[in-house]
Amino acid sequence: MAPFSCPQFLRVLIVDDCRVTANDLAFLVERWGHQAHIAHSEPEALDLASTCNPDVVLLETGRPPAVGREVARRLHAEKKSGGPLVIALSAGRDEERQSRPAGCDLHLEKPVDLVALRHILANQQRGNDQ
Repeated sequence: MAPFSCPQFLRVLIVDDCRVTANDLAFLVERWGHQAHIAHSEPEALDLASTCNPDVVLLETGRPPAVGREVARRLHAEKKSGGPLVIALSAGRDEERQSRPAGCDLHLEKPVDLVALRHILANQQRGNDQ
């Protein structure tokens, strides 16, 4: 797969307790021309979000679901104008009903449709200062 040329790169925070999944997503995100940051727990995700100032957060909300939703709640509570786009990643539709009220902007079911994710990232404007 050739690298995807983006007019501007995004800072993408990937939050997933499964290291293989997080690393695979990070590899793809970077191949598409963006900068990837990985967190595997709630405290790590919140700490990294405050330092890397992400434009997009890919947030696994299925294991355990409360952790992902709590990260989404906190990011949403701290969200200022132009805050990150928070995309919940989970294995089912039941999670979508719970992720939206927690502050997730979008929901993608696993396995993630990579064409859809690439399209979302390509059309996302950088909202945070560098």
